[in-house]
Amino acid sequence: MREVAAFDAKTHLSKLLDRADHGESFAITKHGRVVALLIPAIHKPKLAFTEVVSGIMKLRQKIAKRGIKMTLQDVDEFKKSGRRV
Repeated sequence: MREVAAFDAKTHLSKLLDRADHGESFAITKHGRVVALLIPAIHKPKLAFTEVVSGIMKLRQKIAKRGIKMTLQDVDEFKKSGRRV
């Protein structure tokens, strides 16, 4: 998170808001001390069930093309170890 002095934040608020709209976060400081945070307000929208199923089907096709055999137990172990599947 980038720190921005209060005066600079006031001067460039429009630019900071545009950058926050693109996912950046800022710590606003006054005399070197963080007094406020500027963070994006919009979260990623949740995917519809059909989009999730479609994504899973595409992933299964990619895995099958590579000849990789993966069980649900394998996926569960990856998940528990923090790996993305």
